[in-house]
Amino acid sequence: MKSKMQPPTSSRELRSAGHETENMRLAPASCGSFVDKGALAPLEDPEKAREILSKLIAYLAQHDGSAELYQLLHNDLGLSNPEIEAMGFSLAHRYETISDDAYRDIVDYICFEQETSIIWPWAITGDAMLACAQDLHEIASQLAATGSWDTESIYECLTKTFGNNPALEQGGQSEMKL
Repeated sequence: MKSKMQPPTSSRELRSAGHETENMRLAPASCGSFVDKGALAPLEDPEKAREILSKLIAYLAQHDGSAELYQLLHNDLGLSNPEIEAMGFSLAHRYETISDDAYRDIVDYICFEQETSIIWPWAITGDAMLACAQDLHEIASQLAATGSWDTESIYECLTKTFGNNPALEQGGQSEMKL
């Protein structure tokens, strides 16, 4: 009688266990395991693991330029764009996603300022700024190139591009909004 740990080796054993046997090939009981029980698994050997990792990275760098790969490297693993490039990946066409995030943050910031500012800080209205999509995309690209941005850097870029409210520069308090 076979122990419970051994796989069935005959059609009769499979049928008695309730399995279909048509078009099924069975391995002879003498085959045993093909794994050398004394050998290290590839990832347990540090040298072999480095070799595998190096080859996988090289393969991915040559064959995969997907947004998913960029998301994995940048968002999930936290690698910067220069680190990704240093590993051999050419994913600059995917950096636009970061620029899109910066663009949305700029638009959100302008909208927030429109709703909350008592004194509008820029020379043109918020609606006029929002209508200048090309300028906002250029600002977003500049911010994305730095790898990070905050409200202060967005404010500085908007001020550089659109100028200060003239009333603020004169010390007055204009209530120009929108």
